[in-house]
Amino acid sequence: MVENRHPDKCIQVMCDCRESYNVVSTRAQLKTVDSVPPLHRQVIIVLTQLESSGGFSIAHRLTHRPSHSAGLHDWGPPGTNHDPAIDHITQGLHSPRPI
Repeated sequence: MVENRHPDKCIQVMCDCRESYNVVSTRAQLKTVDSVPPLHRQVIIVLTQLESSGGFSIAHRLTHRPSHSAGLHDWGPPGTNHDPAIDHITQGLHSPRPI
């Protein structure tokens, strides 16, 4: 989860879990990029063990930067705030919420 306590800046967050082993993501990808609005929090990814009979490992790299405007800029598709997109299936868990 990311919590943006800035009153006037978005926080762009890149979470890279691609070096994890035997896990599945609620967003169907192991790398996510999000723009979290000012004074909001967001669950960016939830990982769960895929095959219960084997071991698993979770590795993550979290990179963030402030931005004066919404959007992913050079971190994602133009005009988007989330990659992968938050659809009707994942919006209940992954949509940004006011603090």
